[in-house]
Amino acid sequence: MPNFPGPNIITFVGSDSGINHTYSLSCDVDGDPTPGTDESTIDLVQRDGLLVNVESALTALLDLYKPRFATTYSFGDAILWKAVPDSFEKTFITTLSSAVSGTGATPTVPAHQTIYTFRTQEGNHMKITHLEDIADDNFQRSYSELGPSEKALADFIISPSNWVMAYDTSYPIGFIRGNFGQNEAIWRKRFRP
Repeated sequence: MPNFPGPNIITFVGSDSGINHTYSLSCDVDGDPTPGTDESTIDLVQRDGLLVNVESALTALLDLYKPRFATTYSFGDAILWKAVPDSFEKTFITTLSSAVSGTGATPTVPAHQTIYTFRTQEGNHMKITHLEDIADDNFQRSYSELGPSEKALADFIISPSNWVMAYDTSYPIGFIRGNFGQNEAIWRKRFRP
Protein backbone atom coordinates (compact mmCIF):
# COMPACT_ATOMS: atom_id res chain seq x y z
CA MET A 1 0.00 0.00 0.00
CA PRO A 2 1.43 3.42 -0.91
CA ASN A 3 2.13 6.12 1.64
CA PHE A 4 0.09 9.29 1.24
CA PRO A 5 0.72 12.85 2.41
CA GLY A 6 -0.92 14.16 5.52
CA PRO A 7 -2.78 14.18 7.76
CA ASN A 8 -2.25 17.84 6.81
CA ILE A 9 -0.09 19.46 4.15
CA ILE A 10 1.63 22.82 3.85
CA THR A 11 2.45 23.90 0.31
CA PHE A 12 4.49 26.96 -0.60
CA VAL A 13 6.11 28.32 -3.72
CA GLY A 14 9.79 29.04 -4.28
CA SER A 15 10.69 31.20 -7.25
CA ASP A 16 13.74 32.56 -9.07
CA SER A 17 14.18 33.78 -12.63
CA GLY A 18 10.59 33.19 -13.66
CA ILE A 19 10.19 29.53 -12.73
CA ASN A 20 8.03 28.57 -9.74
CA HIS A 21 8.61 25.43 -7.69
CA THR A 22 5.90 24.13 -5.36
CA TYR A 23 7.14 22.59 -2.12
CA SER A 24 4.97 20.29 -0.01
CA LEU A 25 5.40 19.22 3.61
CA SER A 26 3.25 16.80 5.58
CA CYS A 27 2.30 17.80 9.12
CA ASP A 28 -0.26 17.14 11.85
CA VAL A 29 -2.59 19.94 12.90
CA ASP A 30 -3.93 20.00 16.45
CA GLY A 31 -7.72 19.69 16.22
CA ASP A 32 -9.76 19.99 13.04
CA PRO A 33 -9.84 23.60 11.82
CA THR A 34 -12.48 24.49 9.25
CA PRO A 35 -11.76 26.26 5.96
CA GLY A 36 -10.93 29.92 6.53
CA THR A 37 -9.71 29.48 10.11
CA ASP A 38 -7.26 32.24 11.07
CA GLU A 39 -3.71 30.85 11.00
CA SER A 40 -2.91 32.51 14.33
CA THR A 41 -5.23 29.98 16.00
CA ILE A 42 -3.80 26.85 14.33
CA ASP A 43 -1.07 24.76 15.95
CA LEU A 44 1.04 21.93 14.57
CA VAL A 45 2.02 18.87 16.61
CA GLN A 46 5.76 18.42 17.04
CA ARG A 47 7.45 15.03 17.43
CA ASP A 48 7.74 15.65 21.18
CA GLY A 49 3.96 16.17 21.38
CA LEU A 50 4.18 19.90 22.08
CA LEU A 51 2.36 22.41 19.90
CA VAL A 52 3.75 25.22 17.75
CA ASN A 53 1.81 27.88 15.84
CA VAL A 54 1.67 27.00 12.13
CA GLU A 55 2.81 30.42 10.93
CA SER A 56 5.73 30.55 13.39
CA ALA A 57 6.69 26.97 12.50
CA LEU A 58 6.80 27.65 8.75
CA THR A 59 8.75 30.89 9.20
CA ALA A 60 11.32 29.14 11.38
CA LEU A 61 11.72 26.34 8.82
CA LEU A 62 12.10 28.82 5.95
CA ASP A 63 14.73 30.63 8.02
CA LEU A 64 16.68 27.35 7.89
CA TYR A 65 16.11 27.13 4.11
CA LYS A 66 17.24 30.73 3.40
CA PRO A 67 21.04 30.23 3.46
CA ARG A 68 20.74 27.51 0.79
CA PHE A 69 19.11 29.88 -1.72
CA ALA A 70 20.29 33.01 -3.52
CA THR A 71 19.03 36.46 -2.55
CA THR A 72 17.01 36.47 -5.80
CA TYR A 73 15.05 33.38 -4.67
CA SER A 74 11.81 34.01 -2.76
CA PHE A 75 9.35 31.82 -0.89
CA GLY A 76 5.67 32.64 -0.48
CA ASP A 77 2.09 31.71 -1.32
CA ALA A 78 1.82 29.20 1.53
CA ILE A 79 -1.39 27.23 2.06
CA LEU A 80 -2.42 24.78 4.77
CA TRP A 81 -4.48 21.83 3.54
CA LYS A 82 -6.24 18.84 5.08
CA ALA A 83 -5.31 15.62 3.30
CA VAL A 84 -8.10 13.32 2.18
CA PRO A 85 -7.21 9.94 3.75
CA ASP A 86 -5.65 7.31 1.47
CA SER A 87 -5.39 9.68 -1.49
CA PHE A 88 -3.36 12.53 -2.89
CA GLU A 89 -6.40 14.83 -2.71
CA LYS A 90 -6.57 17.72 -0.27
CA THR A 91 -9.04 20.35 0.94
CA PHE A 92 -8.21 23.98 1.71
CA ILE A 93 -7.93 25.16 5.31
CA THR A 94 -6.21 28.56 5.21
CA THR A 95 -3.50 30.71 3.67
CA LEU A 96 -0.35 31.38 5.65
CA SER A 97 1.61 34.60 5.85
CA SER A 98 5.10 33.76 4.65
CA ALA A 99 7.36 35.88 2.52
CA VAL A 100 11.02 34.94 2.85
CA SER A 101 13.95 35.51 0.50
CA GLY A 102 17.16 33.54 0.25
CA THR A 103 20.32 34.84 1.91
CA GLY A 104 22.92 32.71 0.10
CA ALA A 105 26.02 34.58 -1.03
CA THR A 106 26.23 32.85 -4.40
CA PRO A 107 23.75 32.90 -7.29
CA THR A 108 21.11 30.29 -8.04
CA VAL A 109 22.41 27.25 -9.90
CA PRO A 110 19.80 26.69 -12.64
CA ALA A 111 18.23 23.22 -12.69
CA HIS A 112 20.16 22.04 -9.61
CA GLN A 113 18.48 20.01 -6.90
CA THR A 114 19.47 18.91 -3.44
CA ILE A 115 17.69 16.00 -1.78
CA TYR A 116 18.13 15.41 1.95
CA THR A 117 17.06 11.90 2.98
CA PHE A 118 16.04 10.95 6.52
CA ARG A 119 15.06 7.72 8.34
CA THR A 120 11.59 7.81 9.91
CA GLN A 121 10.28 6.34 13.16
CA GLU A 122 8.60 3.59 11.13
CA GLY A 123 11.83 2.70 9.34
CA ASN A 124 10.99 4.35 6.02
CA HIS A 125 12.55 7.29 4.18
CA MET A 126 11.55 10.94 4.06
CA LYS A 127 13.03 13.39 1.58
CA ILE A 128 13.27 17.16 1.56
CA THR A 129 14.08 18.55 -1.85
CA HIS A 130 15.50 21.97 -2.63
CA LEU A 131 15.15 23.07 -6.25
CA GLU A 132 17.54 25.55 -7.87
CA ASP A 133 19.47 26.25 -4.70
CA ILE A 134 23.06 27.55 -4.53
CA ALA A 135 24.76 24.14 -4.46
CA ASP A 136 26.78 23.41 -7.57
CA ASP A 137 28.09 19.92 -6.85
CA ASN A 138 26.93 16.53 -8.08
CA PHE A 139 27.57 13.88 -5.45
CA GLN A 140 26.36 12.42 -2.14
CA ARG A 141 27.32 13.78 1.25
CA SER A 142 27.16 12.23 4.68
CA TYR A 143 26.16 14.33 7.68
CA SER A 144 29.82 15.09 8.51
CA GLU A 145 30.33 16.49 4.99
CA LEU A 146 27.42 18.95 5.17
CA GLY A 147 27.98 22.68 5.55
CA PRO A 148 26.80 24.56 8.66
CA SER A 149 23.44 25.66 7.21
CA GLU A 150 22.74 22.14 5.94
CA LYS A 151 23.57 20.65 9.34
CA ALA A 152 21.26 23.18 11.01
CA LEU A 153 18.39 22.05 8.77
CA ALA A 154 19.16 18.35 9.30
CA ASP A 155 19.48 18.85 13.06
CA PHE A 156 16.07 20.51 13.22
CA ILE A 157 14.38 17.86 11.06
CA ILE A 158 15.54 15.03 13.36
CA SER A 159 14.95 16.98 16.59
CA PRO A 160 12.01 16.40 18.96
CA SER A 161 10.74 19.94 18.14
CA ASN A 162 10.33 19.10 14.44
CA TRP A 163 6.80 19.24 13.03
CA VAL A 164 7.46 17.95 9.46
CA MET A 165 6.19 14.40 8.93
CA ALA A 166 6.96 11.69 6.40
CA TYR A 167 4.29 10.17 4.17
CA ASP A 168 4.20 7.18 6.53
CA THR A 169 2.82 9.68 9.12
CA SER A 170 5.79 9.27 11.42
CA TYR A 171 8.55 11.77 12.12
CA PRO A 172 12.14 11.63 10.84
CA ILE A 173 14.66 10.55 13.46
CA GLY A 174 17.96 10.15 11.59
CA PHE A 175 19.85 11.73 8.70
CA ILE A 176 20.85 9.33 5.91
CA ARG A 177 22.50 11.47 3.22
CA GLY A 178 22.36 14.51 0.98
CA ASN A 179 22.22 13.98 -2.78
CA PHE A 180 23.24 16.83 -5.04
CA GLY A 181 22.73 16.97 -8.79
CA GLN A 182 20.78 18.18 -11.76
CA ASN A 183 17.00 18.00 -12.07
CA GLU A 184 16.33 16.91 -15.64
CA ALA A 185 12.75 18.22 -15.81
CA ILE A 186 13.82 21.70 -14.72
CA TRP A 187 16.83 21.58 -17.04
CA ARG A 188 14.55 20.87 -20.02
CA LYS A 189 12.17 23.63 -18.95
CA ARG A 190 14.99 26.16 -18.63
CA PHE A 191 17.17 25.21 -21.57
CA ARG A 192 14.89 23.57 -24.17
CA PRO A 193 12.15 26.01 -25.21
